Amino acid sequence: MHNLSLLIIILFLFNCHFQAQTEKTKYVYGGDKNFSPYEYLNEEGEPEGFNIDVIKAIAAEMQIEVEFKLGHWSQIREELERTNKIDISDMFYSSIRDSLVDFSIPFTIAYDEIFIRKNTKDINSLEDLYKKKAIVQNMSFVYDKLKKNYPSIDLITVESEPEALQLLSSGIGDCAILSQTVTRNIFQVKNYPNIIRAGSPIFPKEYAFVVKDGNSELLRIINNGLVRLKDKKILDEIEDNWFGQKEEEYKSIKTFVTYLIYLLIFLLLITSVIIGWNRSLKKQVLLKTASLLDAHKNFSDTLENMNEGFYLVNKNWTIININEHAAILLNKNSNEVLNKNLWEEFPHLKAHLYLAYIKSFEMQKISHIEFFFEPLERWYENRIIPSENGLAVFFRDITEKKKADEIIKESESNLKSLIENSTEAIWAIDSEYKFIIYNNILEKRFYEFFENPISKGMSAINFKRVEQNEFWKNKYDMALSGKKLSFEINIRNHNDLKYYEVYLNPIIIDKVVKGVSVFRIDITESKKREIQLTEAKEKAEKSDKLKTEFLAQISHEIRTPINNILNYTGLLSDKYSGKQDDDTQLIFESVASSSKRIMRTIDMILNMSEIQLGAYNSIIKKIDLIDDVIKPIMNEYNYNAIDKNIDLTFSSAYDKMFVNGDQYSLLQIFSNLIDNAIKYTKEGNVSVDASLNYDNEIVITITDTGIGISDEFLPNIFEPFRQEEQGYTRSYEGNGVGLALVKKYCEINNAIIEVKSSKLEGTTFTLYFELVK
Repeated sequence: MHNLSLLIIILFLFNCHFQAQTEKTKYVYGGDKNFSPYEYLNEEGEPEGFNIDVIKAIAAEMQIEVEFKLGHWSQIREELERTNKIDISDMFYSSIRDSLVDFSIPFTIAYDEIFIRKNTKDINSLEDLYKKKAIVQNMSFVYDKLKKNYPSIDLITVESEPEALQLLSSGIGDCAILSQTVTRNIFQVKNYPNIIRAGSPIFPKEYAFVVKDGNSELLRIINNGLVRLKDKKILDEIEDNWFGQKEEEYKSIKTFVTYLIYLLIFLLLITSVIIGWNRSLKKQVLLKTASLLDAHKNFSDTLENMNEGFYLVNKNWTIININEHAAILLNKNSNEVLNKNLWEEFPHLKAHLYLAYIKSFEMQKISHIEFFFEPLERWYENRIIPSENGLAVFFRDITEKKKADEIIKESESNLKSLIENSTEAIWAIDSEYKFIIYNNILEKRFYEFFENPISKGMSAINFKRVEQNEFWKNKYDMALSGKKLSFEINIRNHNDLKYYEVYLNPIIIDKVVKGVSVFRIDITESKKREIQLTEAKEKAEKSDKLKTEFLAQISHEIRTPINNILNYTGLLSDKYSGKQDDDTQLIFESVASSSKRIMRTIDMILNMSEIQLGAYNSIIKKIDLIDDVIKPIMNEYNYNAIDKNIDLTFSSAYDKMFVNGDQYSLLQIFSNLIDNAIKYTKEGNVSVDASLNYDNEIVITITDTGIGISDEFLPNIFEPFRQEEQGYTRSYEGNGVGLALVKKYCEINNAIIEVKSSKLEGTTFTLYFELVK
C-alpha cells in the first residue's frame, strides 16, 4: 500500500514537472469564423480581422510563430479549455471564464445590444425578457451571463451572430442579444429592414486574449507583446484600420459616463431654447432624455450586478463611483467613501497601489497588480484601466486562491523531498526516451552498474550492453502506449548480483501520453531468501523421494523370504497335523501370525511408497458403497471380532448408496479403520452406520468402545509412522502407516475424514462422500 501511495504521488509530480518542460515557440490561435470585424474567414477562406492582425503583430514583436484556426465558436472554446489543439483565443472577461482560462490584459471594451423586430413591443431592457425567447451565440459571453444571472429567459443558441440575426428576421424568437461592434459590421454588409435596436447598450465588458489555465509563460509573452504594441502605437494603428477613431463613450467607463452626462446637459439646453417654438420637439427631447437616463440607470445597475469590486477615481484621487461589491470587499459603506480621497480613506492601500496607479495613468497603460491588504488580512487582485480623466479599477478578493497556491507549492516541495529521500530508485523519461527527472539513488546505482554518469536529456536506451537497450525500449514502448506494467529484473556488476521489482506508469497530460514514470524496488535480500527456500524445498523433496524408493526396495527384499516362510510353515503344519502337541501347534500359529503381520506391514509400506512416488493409478467408477465395499469388509473381519468376543454391527436406512470412487482404495479405507477399531477394543462393540445428512452427503461412522486417543496425539494421527505409544514397550502392534494411507485414499476419492476420541472412552471416525444418483 505504501508503494502504491508513493507511485500516485510521484505521478502527480512528474506531470507538473513534465508540463514545465514542454514550452513551445509555435502556437495555435483559435477563433470564431463568423465574428467580423474581430475575426472571420474572407472569401478566399483566409483568416482576417482585428484580432488576427493584433496576434500577428505580437508574434512579430515577440518572435514566436502562430498558426490560425477559425471555426464554430463552441468547438473552438471546447478545444481551448479541454484539449491541447488550441493555445490562444479571445474572450470577453467574466469571473466564470477566469476560472477556466487565463486572461491577458484587456485591449478594448465592448458592449452588447438587444435587437427586436419592428412590430415587437414592450422590450427595452433585460427586465422585459421574463419568460421570453432570446437568440444568443452558443458559449458566448452573453450566453454565460444570461444563463447564470437571468435563468427566466429562454435561450435559443446558434453558432454565429449572423445566424442569430437571420433567425430573428425570419420570425423566430422574441429578440437577439448580440455584440454591438459585430452587428454594426453585419448591418453594413446585409440589410435587415425589420430589425431595430431596443433600449441602451448592456454588459460593458473587457475584451482580451486568453490562454489555457496555468500557461503563465504564453500569457507573459502576450501581455508583453500588447504593452510593446501600445508603446509603439501599433495597436492604435490596427484599431483605427478596423474601427476608425473610437468613439469617446467606449474608451473607458469613466469617459462613457461623462459622455452621457454632457449629452444630457446639451439636450436640456437645446430644449430650453426651443421649448417655446415647438411643443412636439420638446416631447421628443424629453423622451430622448428619459432614454438617456434609463441608459445611465442600466449602466449603474450593471456595475452593481458585477461579481467584482469596481470604483472610479479622478485625477485628484477622488472616488466618484463605487459599486456595492467593492464597498463590501473593502469593509466600508459606499456612501461613506463616495467623493472622498482614496488615499485618505484607505491609507494602507497607498504603499501598494500608488506607484502602480501613477504609472498606469501617466503611460495610459492597462496594468495588473496583486497585493496584501493588512487591515483586512486579505489578498486582492487589481486591474487598472486608465483614461484621460482618471482610473477605472476592477478588483476581487483572491485570498483563497493565494492560500491554495501556497498549499500547492508546499505540497510540491514535500513531494520533491519525498522523492529525493526515497530509498528506492525513481526516474521518468519523455516520449523520446530521454531522462527528465531522477533521484539520488538512481544516480548512484546507475554509475555503479553502468560505469557511466546519468544526466537530464540523456538517452535511457543507450547503454553499453546492447541487450539492455532493446529490453528497456520494449518496456518503455508498452508504457508509452498507455499500459501500466511491472516486472522483475536482475543486474550483475562484477560479482554483485542485484534483483529489482520495476513499476512503469504512463504520464498522461490532457489524455495524451507524454512520458513514463519508473519506480524500482531493490528486492535482492527477499529474492535470495526465496531462492534459499526453493533450494531447501527441492532438497527435502529429493530426500523424501529417496526415502520412499529405499523403503520400497527394502520392503520388496523382505517380502520374498517371508512368503517362503509362510508357505513352508504351512506345508509343515499340514504334514504333521495329526502328530503335533499343543506347544508345537502354538509355534506354527505364532509363526503364521507373525509372518502375516510382517506382510501386512510390507503391504502398507509399499502402498505408501506407491502413493508418495505418484505411481498409484486410481480407477474411478460408479460403486455401491454398501454392497461393493462395506459388507465384504464386515464379513472379512467378523471372525476377528468373534475371536475377541466383540460385537461388530452394521446399520443403514438405505439398501444402496452410490459414489464415484476407486474400489481398491475404498476397500483399504474401511479395512484399516475396522481393523484398528477391533484391534484397540478389548471389550464392548464396534458399529458401522450409514446415513444421509442435510447436504445430501453420504455419512459413514465407525465407532468403537476401545482405548481411545489422547487430545495431544489427535493432531498427528494422520501422519505416517506416528503412534501414540512408541518403542518396544507399546501395548499394541502396528506400524503407524495405516491411518496415513486412509487419509491419502480419502483424498483420491474426494472424501472427507474426521475423528473424535476421548482417552479410555472410545473413538469415532466419520467419512463424508458425495452421493451419486
